[in-house]
Amino acid sequence: MSVRIWILGCVLGFVMPSSAVACPWGFAPITLRDSVDGALAVVLAEYLEGRAPRDENDSGNSTLLLLRSAAPLPSSIPMRIGQTITIPSALDLHPHDLILLAAFEGEDESEEETFTVSPDRKIGWHVVGRATPRLFEYLRRMPPESDSNIERHAYFLAHLDDRDIAVAEDAQLELDRLSTGEFVALGDRVSLEWLRGELAAYEPEDPERFGMLALLLGANGDADDARRLARWIRTPYEGGYRPGLDEAMTGYVLLTGPHGIEEMSRFVFARNEIQFNEAYALYQALTRIAEDLPERCAVADLARPLERMLDLPDMQDLAILKLAEWKQWSVQAQVIALGTATEERSVRRAAVKFLFDSANAHAAPSQPRREQAHNAYLSLLDTLPPRDRRYMREYVLDLDVDEEAVELIELIDLTNSTGSEPDLPKVFLIQLE
Repeated sequence: MSVRIWILGCVLGFVMPSSAVACPWGFAPITLRDSVDGALAVVLAEYLEGRAPRDENDSGNSTLLLLRSAAPLPSSIPMRIGQTITIPSALDLHPHDLILLAAFEGEDESEEETFTVSPDRKIGWHVVGRATPRLFEYLRRMPPESDSNIERHAYFLAHLDDRDIAVAEDAQLELDRLSTGEFVALGDRVSLEWLRGELAAYEPEDPERFGMLALLLGANGDADDARRLARWIRTPYEGGYRPGLDEAMTGYVLLTGPHGIEEMSRFVFARNEIQFNEAYALYQALTRIAEDLPERCAVADLARPLERMLDLPDMQDLAILKLAEWKQWSVQAQVIALGTATEERSVRRAAVKFLFDSANAHAAPSQPRREQAHNAYLSLLDTLPPRDRRYMREYVLDLDVDEEAVELIELIDLTNSTGSEPDLPKVFLIQLE
């Protein structure tokens, strides 16, 4: 059995014989489109019969299939609808069951698993998974990559409630990949009445769907929709991390702006015992907006809740790194205090990176903030274990530096007792006069 059959069999729940290798993940993060990417053709085939080895020279079990439909079947593959094909694998199917086959050129080195088109060209037929005529039609009509993103995404959204469960699940997988910005762009393609009805009928067993609905509602909802999301967010929840919470917070902030950021911050920090899952969901929501929709909220507004997260031990490293990414240097003194006092490697390493970036953001050596960052960086750097010093070395050397504008000076050897530690920059990129 080829590796491709094994992997793609996991995609649509194809049932292999008990002797076959099982899909190790239990779920498939790849879509139907991924499964046939690069295929010369995709065909719908009907199972006719399985065949046992004919004699000792036969290589093993095989399956006889009938080609029913193709999307497309180019002239380079001299086959026709109604023709049979034999693949050298035993498939656990019943007569008239349908499967998808994908044709790839010259990928498989096994002579058994190729269909010879000509003496110098071979086509490998690979099993994608179980199929229905409706699933095949969904794949056949799927907009190509050359179409606009909004058209392709709208196509998947239109099939989200398809009566064929395989189609609906594949459409959900495609939509799960969209960024917050892409969901917002889809907002005007969705009826608000439909969205509100879906949210009202939400089932906790389907958190991915709820998150998607919340983002779509955040794209074009109104004040009443914001209140709907706020009520759901504030509903008590037991059981650890709450799926869909960060998307609901994102949708709420998109509808309410800076006021919504403050409201969500109060919700998270007003409790006597702050819940990590709520703080992390807010962190995720703020990050989504900053990365995908920076025009919707000022960075300073997004950063304020992160500054408060510096007081939460479980969130300190994430908050420090994100504040450095957003160039929020006003918290430098607090970061230095955290990096000096903590025993947590992740927090100390985050503080070192923050100080490195802060010192380089203030190019003039005479600036007090730069001098403070530089001295604290040197002090904390020496406290890092070898593997974290390697992390900082790789970070520094991976910087996208304009060599005409800056120079990296004074590589200090931080050799440990075994002599195995590499050089590490202990000073900064200095702006040339």
